[in-house]
Order: sequence, then structure tokens, then C-alpha cells
Amino acid sequence: MLQISSIKSFIYVLKITVLVFVGRVNWNTPKHLARFAFSSPPVSASNPKPPEALLIQVYPPSPAATTPFFSATLRPFTFPPALPFKNTWLPSFFGILAQPPLPSALSAPPEAFVEETEQAEAVLAVGTDMWCEFRAIVSTKRARGCWVDVHVPKAGTEEAKTTQEWWPVEREFRPWWVGLWMEEADMLVEESKEWKG
Repeated sequence: MLQISSIKSFIYVLKITVLVFVGRVNWNTPKHLARFAFSSPPVSASNPKPPEALLIQVYPPSPAATTPFFSATLRPFTFPPALPFKNTWLPSFFGILAQPPLPSALSAPPEAFVEETEQAEAVLAVGTDMWCEFRAIVSTKRARGCWVDVHVPKAGTEEAKTTQEWWPVEREFRPWWVGLWMEEADMLVEESKEWKG
């Protein structure tokens, strides 16, 4: 559940692409469309037990894309049991984000857009000229730790080339091996404060 306490203009969310626009304008969040695939359904009242492992794959938005640009396996801890969690219990820097101004996607060269749909969606990837700070509050009744295994393709392969196009990372990039697994979490994103950088 995502609650937005305030937005700067009225927008009826008729399509997911509008969320790209709203996220960029209101919070300088560099959103882009993508397709997600999960190896297991979400944990819920009808499916209360978390899977032993959850494979998450993220693909470019085109239905023709068959290679994920990001892939990771999460393995939730079985002990200790899940406990309530709210990030406001932690120091404030765990919930406050500051984002720099964003360039517009329309400033990208034409060859960056493969399909007409990507060109149309780029119109919604607007740019901003102000810094932005906002608070995100996350809470859940069931949180536990998890092991995180990010799958990195072998260097020089076609998969590695595709990954670098959509998820450019340095070779020194080493993600954390431990994460936070939250079931049925709520997220509240507050109105942003802006300033010139």
C-alpha cells in the first residue's frame, strides 16, 4: 500500500506510466518502467508462510525482452520469528531521502529508445531543477532478516552487455548480503521540501 500525503498537481492515475511522472516531479525519484517477475506469490493471510527462497528478476519494459537486467535471490531467516518493525524507531537518516535534480529522459539520444512505446513513455520522464528532501515511513507487523544473493552475469557475455545497458554498475560494486524482509508492509511518502542546489 502506497499512500501519498500530498501531490503538487491533480493527476488521475489511469496508467502505471503516470506514476513515473509523479515520482519524478514530486520526489526527484529517477523512475523508469520495468517488468518484474517473482518466483513465488506474495506472503498474505491466504499464503502466510514465506518461501524458502524468492527469485526476483527485473526486465526492460518491452515484452520482447527475455534477459533480466537485475536478478537476485532472497532467503528469509527462519529464526528468530518475524517481529513488528517501523523505520521511525531508528535514527532519522533511515527514513529521510534527499534527491538531486533529475535530467529529462528526452535529453537522451534518439537511439536510446528502441520502440515507439519507449519514446512515448520518455515524455513522462520529466526533468527537475530543484533538490528535493522527503520522509518515507515504512512499517509492518512482520519483518525478519534475509540473505541476499545478487546474480551477476559473467563478464563478456551478451547477458552482461544487456545488464550494463539497463543497470550500469562498477566492477567494485558489492551489494550487502543481508537484507530486511517485510510482509504486507505499509509505506507513507510525505510531501517533499525543495531547494536550489
